[in-house]
Amino acid sequence: MKKDKFKVSVVIAHYNAGNYVRKALDSLVKQTMNQDAFEVIIVDDKSTEPLNVLLEYKDKIKHFNILVEDENHGYPSIPRNHGIDIAQGTFVMLMDQDDNLSTDALRSFFDFAGDDSDIVIGKYAEGDGFNGTQVPFEKGNIKDVNVTTDHIISTLAPHKMYRKSMLNQYGVRFYESNYIPVAEDQVFNMKAYSVARKISIIADKDYYYWNQRDDFGNLGKSKSYTYDEPWKYLNVISEVFRSIENSPIWNLKQKMRLKAIYIGRIFNSNGTVIKTLRLQKNEAKREILISGLRQIINDSMDAKSIWDVRQMCQWMVLGINYGMSYSELQDFKSELNATSFFDDIGIFDGKTVRNMIIKGNACRVPIDFLNHEYVRLINMSIVNQEKVNFVVSLQNDLNTFPPTNISLIMINRLTKEQFNIDYQDILNSRILFSVTYRDFVTSNVFQDGVFDFFVEVQRDSKITKYRLGKNRNKLLCNAPRLLVDSKNIKFYYTETYNNLSIVVS
Repeated sequence: MKKDKFKVSVVIAHYNAGNYVRKALDSLVKQTMNQDAFEVIIVDDKSTEPLNVLLEYKDKIKHFNILVEDENHGYPSIPRNHGIDIAQGTFVMLMDQDDNLSTDALRSFFDFAGDDSDIVIGKYAEGDGFNGTQVPFEKGNIKDVNVTTDHIISTLAPHKMYRKSMLNQYGVRFYESNYIPVAEDQVFNMKAYSVARKISIIADKDYYYWNQRDDFGNLGKSKSYTYDEPWKYLNVISEVFRSIENSPIWNLKQKMRLKAIYIGRIFNSNGTVIKTLRLQKNEAKREILISGLRQIINDSMDAKSIWDVRQMCQWMVLGINYGMSYSELQDFKSELNATSFFDDIGIFDGKTVRNMIIKGNACRVPIDFLNHEYVRLINMSIVNQEKVNFVVSLQNDLNTFPPTNISLIMINRLTKEQFNIDYQDILNSRILFSVTYRDFVTSNVFQDGVFDFFVEVQRDSKITKYRLGKNRNKLLCNAPRLLVDSKNIKFYYTETYNNLSIVVS
């Protein structure tokens, strides 16, 4: 077997980037990985402007290649493919022309991948001026992700490191723009995910800086980059579902769950599928799109996977599945948004649902996304330096029936062990909890450290946990301090989220 020439090939699709590409290239000049270990491939989509800025870096980056396309493709897909085709690295790192890497990104990604990870996803920088979700990175480093619970479907942009042999073995490439002109990165990544032995997340620091240009000229921001034709939307979903179904890695349960996750994602993107329907040029095209979506749902999703779709999109899936037209979907949305406690509401399978009739079919439509339940800390008082009384209010717009149980919970931030406190009394929407701290100090979960306060509300099979403190009586400015059996117990409001915690020392 021929040995790879480099550890990493960095591939950048380029078009008229001007000085915006400097940030990307400067970050590659500064990489802590030895320059003998990586190459940089710039594939220019036949820019109309000179490539002077690129040429400046031929002497700054040891292995620096510029490939100019014979014709302009108008999208980064084909330039990226050509870059992947000529890459001589064990891994391919895809970057956009106006982004940049941390100085240790290539070395860290390569080392973290080892011999068994086929995809490495590095944490995006967060804050003003940066794009990219933070959800997949909240758990920190993960060597082998769980595809259904570690939120990798939230990050389908191409800014990742891929094992070249995997891409070649399974023919993972970007589709041409005449078939997938929108969301090409989603289709590419779902195919890559579906064949990867392991997918890893490295999140101990910011590695990829997905910059929002001040002229909003990022690739993929053109006017043509929109779902203004039914086939654009349908092709994306069809190819993503095809990759899920053909995966040699995932089992049937995972595949059905991933379909639910993805349809929830795309139905909630770009202003929801209702906006996508509105983008179509006429009523006939709207009906083509709805019919195509109905076909995909009927052919590829069972009742369980539809039930697993995120709640804010599930009503759309149900409406389309049962034959609603565009105008009927709009009316359905209005009716759902007008849900009140007068409607037929209950709990089913851990969700608050409204029982409704959709085109003659009795349906349970989850409505927790419409719910405005919250807890508020009304009062907190110390009694004889031995216990603390909490008065908490519970407000809920939809659930008029009372909780079957409600508890105050103290959770150790490090060990996740919890100390439960049952309520003492309920009067209207106000709940009294009384915490005797000698009981807490002598419990099995007690130890030095930080404990966070939550209120857990149970209604039949539905359990919801709310962080306590931020929403509180504005007079509760100062948090108390207790001394129990030589243990110092200090209440405080957290700096970032202003919630209630205690520190035991």
